[in-house]
Amino acid sequence: MHTTSRGLINAVTFGIVLVVCSPGIRAQFEGIVETTNVTTDELGELQEFVMTMWIKDAMVKVTHSPIGATPATTLVYRNDLRERWILNDEAKTYLSIPQDSISESLESPGPQEATDPHTIKMTHKTKRILGYSAEQIIVRQGEQTTEIWGTKKLPHLARAISRVFGSGENAGGWTQELMRMGLFTLVSTTRLHGRIAESQTVTRIESRELLQGLFEVPAGYRRETTREMIRRLGQGTRE
Repeated sequence: MHTTSRGLINAVTFGIVLVVCSPGIRAQFEGIVETTNVTTDELGELQEFVMTMWIKDAMVKVTHSPIGATPATTLVYRNDLRERWILNDEAKTYLSIPQDSISESLESPGPQEATDPHTIKMTHKTKRILGYSAEQIIVRQGEQTTEIWGTKKLPHLARAISRVFGSGENAGGWTQELMRMGLFTLVSTTRLHGRIAESQTVTRIESRELLQGLFEVPAGYRRETTREMIRRLGQGTRE
């Protein structure tokens, strides 16, 4: 589905942005977060995948299962080194991308965000998700409607993610507005013309100590170029 390094990062980042929230903390989170996700391909067909995040200090490791023709991918975000790595476990290679180049792409508003205003409505409906009290928020922007169930009970987890991915309090967009409201998104569903376009549901939150080695490039992996990765993904798409 995505055939460039930026496309791969944006695919995973979409899921991550949905769970970036409150900047205030009283504790650090270290552990695992897992989500089930739905996105759409170029033909508008729904594609399902699972995403898992391991979080420790200024480091996050993200894996997602295959998305259509796009193979399973592993990314390591090393905020301490100001680098991101895309690992290819099958070929035992990795692509290194400077943090600044990713920050620029994430901070640039998309076409719809730049031109369409949005509204945020608190419905005051509540329910429990994974044992946390969550409230419903409806965001409307252009032809899209996003239903969000968020909780204010996980500020330590929200802070851990926002610290690594550099989501500041002064950033724009409705996701940052929810962040300033102190909401951690547990479920998010975006509909376009009434049809589901994208969704994410947090299915697991586990606080536990993680080993440093999880966030390192495995021994024996060769560094590849962007051109090599694009060629490899292109070959996989044609198969």
